[in-house]
Amino acid sequence: MQSRIFNKLGLVLIFLLLILVILRYSGVLSPIEGLFLKALNPIGTSIYGLEQKIKGIWAKEISREDYEKIKEENNRLIVENIKLNILKEENEELRGILNFTKPDQYKFLTAEILGRDPIFLNYFILNKGSDDGIKDGFPIVSPNGVLVGKIIKTEKKISTMIVPTDTNFETAVSVFGQSDNHTSGLVRGERGLGIKMEFIRQGENINKDDLVATSGLEFNMPKGLVVGRIVEVEKEDKVIFGTATVSPLVSYENLSMVMVILPQF
Repeated sequence: MQSRIFNKLGLVLIFLLLILVILRYSGVLSPIEGLFLKALNPIGTSIYGLEQKIKGIWAKEISREDYEKIKEENNRLIVENIKLNILKEENEELRGILNFTKPDQYKFLTAEILGRDPIFLNYFILNKGSDDGIKDGFPIVSPNGVLVGKIIKTEKKISTMIVPTDTNFETAVSVFGQSDNHTSGLVRGERGLGIKMEFIRQGENINKDDLVATSGLEFNMPKGLVVGRIVEVEKEDKVIFGTATVSPLVSYENLSMVMVILPQF
């Protein structure tokens, strides 16, 4: 009995579907279909908008990830570039050390500058000390042989140097210029601001751009280490000695490697 009922319902449904198909293709259902689509349009629009938002958020997340990767790679390249520049500077300094002609009676010990004294800014800390043979008063030169300081304090593993602009720095020097008289004098630091050459006898022929170098009259100080270049000569009448302003040939702040001069006894 039930199977007959299901068979009849199936036939009715098939018949109705056939009628709907005929009406659809004949255009009779077009007005009703339009109303149905209009009713569904807000729902479809909302679903489409939600889909686009999800796609947009996903695209932003991907872009942010790409940006972070690019940023990380850029930072890595910057660090690598800095390392290469440091290696280049160190190689140039080492090349200068190798090319510098060293007096036979002295030993040259290469040292690295660890930093500056937080209070006395003209004091530089070296990574070599008394265990390496360093003593107070030993001169220090740059990789190309320019006098850049003296040892003022020594410990076992480290030591402290002062640069020529410091008030506590002084050394005997001579002027090497157009004249061959090699005017002698003494250079002293001016409170970290510059270098002054003193005790220049009146009548001595010295000029701007003349080189100032060590005279070798000081104990443990080799002769001929360049200190700087004269930028101004100050002479006054009725004064026994004149003075001159000396400009360093190197920037002490930019030093990272130096050589301590040890005497060979």
